[in-house]
Amino acid sequence: GTLEVRHEGSLVMKNDDGSISVNGTINVYKTSAPFNQYDYMYWSSPMENETIGNALNTSVADRIYWFNTAAYDETVYYNSGWEAVSGSTVMTPGMGYIAMGPISGNFPQTQDILFNGIPNTGIIETPINLSADNSNDYDDWNLIGNPYPSAISADSLLNNPLNQQVVGGSIYLWTHNTARNTNPGEFDYTSDDYAVYTYGIGGITAVSGGEKPTGIIASGQGFFIDGISNGVITFNNSMRVETGNDQFYRGVPNKAMTATNSGNISRIWLNLSSDNGAYNQVLIGFSDGATAGMDRDYDGYKFGGGWVSFYTIVDGNDLAVQGEPPLTDEIKTIQLGYDSFIDKSTTLKIGIDQIEGDLDNYDILLKDKNLNLIHDLKVEDYNFVQNDMGIFNDRFELILKNSNSTLSVQENSLKNDILVIQNDEQIIVKTADGTLIHAINIYSILGKQIASYSPESNEFNVNASGFKSGEILLLNISTENNLTKNKKIIIR
Repeated sequence: GTLEVRHEGSLVMKNDDGSISVNGTINVYKTSAPFNQYDYMYWSSPMENETIGNALNTSVADRIYWFNTAAYDETVYYNSGWEAVSGSTVMTPGMGYIAMGPISGNFPQTQDILFNGIPNTGIIETPINLSADNSNDYDDWNLIGNPYPSAISADSLLNNPLNQQVVGGSIYLWTHNTARNTNPGEFDYTSDDYAVYTYGIGGITAVSGGEKPTGIIASGQGFFIDGISNGVITFNNSMRVETGNDQFYRGVPNKAMTATNSGNISRIWLNLSSDNGAYNQVLIGFSDGATAGMDRDYDGYKFGGGWVSFYTIVDGNDLAVQGEPPLTDEIKTIQLGYDSFIDKSTTLKIGIDQIEGDLDNYDILLKDKNLNLIHDLKVEDYNFVQNDMGIFNDRFELILKNSNSTLSVQENSLKNDILVIQNDEQIIVKTADGTLIHAINIYSILGKQIASYSPESNEFNVNASGFKSGEILLLNISTENNLTKNKKIIIR
């Protein structure tokens, strides 16, 4: 007879000591996420002794690779670490492979894969390697995959004591967000095309409006993980789950879903996007168990970079996911950084994607140190013009201020600061601590005075409808406590 496990189905074994004997046929079917021409899929075999040629027979034969971490050199852009496999190659259980999907027909399309044979079960150990560069902790990426014909829990995999000393606490799931060319190799797919899931904090998406990973890894799914020592990563049947096998990761909206939130955790997702379609996301979570430093289970490295990259910075490390202890301070400051490799002047935007937990009770402020202004992200996104390519790690800070508390007399970055926010056709000027504003004088970039106001209030709206988009205004603001501040704003 024939046992068929369809795309969303699961075959779950509980006992690691058990075995499977087949008197007939077992087929496991998987359907890829929708893809465009020249896209790659990340696969892993759920069957014993499955070959590349049998399972991936509809993929482009000379565009199937595995990733050799030990040979990877981060300084070599072209193809470093990627090695082609032949049709006769047996797919190693727990190892990931990338394969270009069919290139003919109408796009987007999906790819149906049939795995045939004896399903993998029990304890499976897959090699984890470090790169040849021992001085670099950011290049030890290993391409592995779910070895079973059922979904597995990423939390169980990452939290297994045998794995904690071998791999980091994050997984990286590929989706395609970057424009492709007409004759691509695997090197054309940037690292910003990876969604990230970190065991202690949660996940970020790789595409605007896309799904955030929830910690369920579908059967047949390949993914990257960070190696921290040479050894093996261990899979076992206790990691297998009976649900979630429909979530073969895709970067576009599919089913309605919300991020999971268990325990004492507060989270904020921030997006950096451009007016020409580039996008990147960062997650900051506050949770029991996390520290202000680097934590395996709570901090996830930023995986490379594409047109734009957005990250936090902790101890010199660029992070896609940052874990912090639970919020107790009235003010918490997070350093933000970004890369831009867009070679023309473009408008970039920083905004809130989602907030959870205690952050509902916090003001979420973005400090632009270049323009010496603080912007309320709960009011609207922050737009700025980026003229140059480069790495910018000293411009922005995220400031979280408890809305329900009174600041102490101690010095802090907000106590005597003034916020300048553009909201549609209004420029909102307000003091952070309620101090009265005596005078607002507005000047052009050439120093010509344009307007003058005497608000005698802690908040004042200036009509911005008469200013041109892109015009730079200088605001000289004085308050009742003899504080004078100069602010700069770019009209949108």
